[in-house]
Amino acid sequence: MHPRIERHAYHGLQPDERYEILWPGAEIPRWELGDAREATAPERKPKPKPKPNVAPLVIPGGARCSFMLKGEREPGPMPRAWSPPPLEQTDRVPGAPVLTVELKATTSHWNPRKRLPITWTITYHGTAGREDHPPTNPRPITFRTYSFCTYGAFRAYRQRYKDGEWESYDEGGSCQFPSGPDDPYQVIVGKEREKARFISLRPGQTYSRSVHLYSQDDLPPYPATGEVLRYRFVGCVLDWWDWGTLEEHVDTAVTVPGFLGGEVLEPRDNGGRARVVVPASNLVEFTVL
Repeated sequence: MHPRIERHAYHGLQPDERYEILWPGAEIPRWELGDAREATAPERKPKPKPKPNVAPLVIPGGARCSFMLKGEREPGPMPRAWSPPPLEQTDRVPGAPVLTVELKATTSHWNPRKRLPITWTITYHGTAGREDHPPTNPRPITFRTYSFCTYGAFRAYRQRYKDGEWESYDEGGSCQFPSGPDDPYQVIVGKEREKARFISLRPGQTYSRSVHLYSQDDLPPYPATGEVLRYRFVGCVLDWWDWGTLEEHVDTAVTVPGFLGGEVLEPRDNGGRARVVVPASNLVEFTVL
């Protein structure tokens, strides 16, 4: 057996100091006589369940071992991939549609051995005006949701032990490989619809998706029990959008990359329409079990 030492315990160790690991003892409430081979033998007949008054098996404590942490120079931190800052509302372009994203978690606790369900919802508010004016214009829009599903659009955060500052976790990531032809191909927006990640919204309408987060891919691996993690959508820029509903785009064709997918290739620069900047969402926070 190997004792488990929580992640936060390592950060409290000091060089050139002696430490001791102590076995405090334990009780095993369910036990039987015999060896492991007898317990796993296929021909072994099941024994009756032990009576409730059977005394637990006591493993006394007291076993211990000591060690000294070598006072060698701490290695430099591994280089981290640069993460762009989350997009803000001030990054929006006047005259462009206003979209926001809200995250919701079904629980405030997470077991690292299980998935963490998250729902993200896009809301269309209208058109951006000056900073002191609310969104206006009741026109519907059609857009591609590819930018919401790319690597780096969502990010996890954990606290540093040295100073308590929050830092992003950028390892892993749920890379998606949409199926399609090897070469770039055309998609009819109003016919392919959500199958090709095209949706339309009117002001006030929403679009939601539920996903499951995994340790190491989306969230830090081996988190400490009791550690608090955060997760958010950091913002994106739509690769394609236009005014109108899907029904109005039954003849609209766009060119997209093949096999591995990617942003729309044609029309370039979204046909000259304003950039739609979707700012960062709220933070969801949960505690590791």
